Amino acid sequence: MTATTTKVLIAMTVGVALMVAGGVAYFVDLDSAGLLGAGIGAALGLLNLAVGYRMTSRAVTLGLNPALRILVGGFFVRLVVLAGLLLWFHSIPSIDEVAFALVFMLFFFVLVAIEIVIVEKYLQGNGRPA
Repeated sequence: MTATTTKVLIAMTVGVALMVAGGVAYFVDLDSAGLLGAGIGAALGLLNLAVGYRMTSRAVTLGLNPALRILVGGFFVRLVVLAGLLLWFHSIPSIDEVAFALVFMLFFFVLVAIEIVIVEKYLQGNGRPA
């Protein structure tokens, strides 16, 4: 991985983390609903991170075009699941859907950074320009 890529990934992850922390501080009351929403967001975010890492690692072994189809399909599935959860949490007053969305978003951007690293390592390993 190039030094520029590493710097960009670190800056992106730190920037998103700061935005999420600011969003949580400004938009979320740290009551039981806010903490529950953040906890669910963190748990599902970690699950998404683990599944996404495994899928991306396996997808690049199939070649670049199948890997990109799998990655785009994964983005679509996550979008549908996230939208469904947000709509469902909106109807449950004991869960703060904003806290859920902000914390889940943090893990999503960490996964995007990890996917970039995995694809770049694959491209470098095959002698293609990264």
